[in-house]
Amino acid sequence: MSFVAPVAIAVWGVGRIVRSRGRLVTELEARTGELRAARDERARLEVADDRARLSAELDGLLQRRLGVLAELADGGDAADPEMAAATLARIETESRSTLEEMREMVGVLRDDASAAEILGQPALTQLDGLLVRAKGAGAKLSVEGSPRALPAGVELSAYRVVEHLLDAVQDAPDVEVGVRFADDALELRVTGPLRRRGAAAIERARERAQLDHGRLEATTDGGRADALVSLPILAAV
Repeated sequence: MSFVAPVAIAVWGVGRIVRSRGRLVTELEARTGELRAARDERARLEVADDRARLSAELDGLLQRRLGVLAELADGGDAADPEMAAATLARIETESRSTLEEMREMVGVLRDDASAAEILGQPALTQLDGLLVRAKGAGAKLSVEGSPRALPAGVELSAYRVVEHLLDAVQDAPDVEVGVRFADDALELRVTGPLRRRGAAAIERARERAQLDHGRLEATTDGGRADALVSLPILAAV
C-alpha cells in the first residue's frame, strides 16, 4: 500500500506533463498559423505597393522616352535624305523598343496575368542564349553566388538591363557578362569595347534598373565600357 501513493502521484504528474505539452503544441500551431497569415498579408501588400510604384515610374519613363524621340525628330535634317532616313530608322527602333518594354511591364503589373504569360517572359536562365545571339560564341557569361528564383519583375528587368548593355558594346570576343546572387541584391556586370552611340544604350539600361530601385555605375575609359548594376531583392519572410 505504501507503494501505491507514489505510483499514483507519478502517473498523475506524467499525465499533467503530457497535457501541458499538448496545450503547448496546440498553442504553437496556432501561433504558426497566425505568423504564416501575417507573412502572406505582408507579401500581398508589398506586391500591391510595388505595382503602384512601378505604374507611377512607368509613366515617368514613357515621358522621358517621348522626349528623346521628340529631340531626334527636331534634330533631323530634312534637306539631307540620308540623314533624314537614318533619323527615321532610329526613331522607329526606339519606338518599338519602348512599346515592347511597356507591354512587358504592364503584363507584370496585371492582376490577372496567367502563369503561361509569366513563364513566357524573358528570365535570367535565358541570358546565355541572349549573349550568344547578340555577341557570338566567344562572349563569356559567369555566375556567382547561389542562383535562386527571383520576383518576375526583377528577372525581367535584369534581362532587359543586360540586353541594353549588350547594345552598348561592340560584337567582340572579349565581351563579358557577370551575374552575382548576393544576399539582398542581384548584381550584373557587362564589359566590352564601347560601340558608337553606346552611351544612349547605357542610359536606357540605367532607366530600366531604376524601375526596380536599382543603380547603375558605368565607365567608358579607353574606348571600353564597364557597367555594374545592382538590383535590390526583398528578403523572404
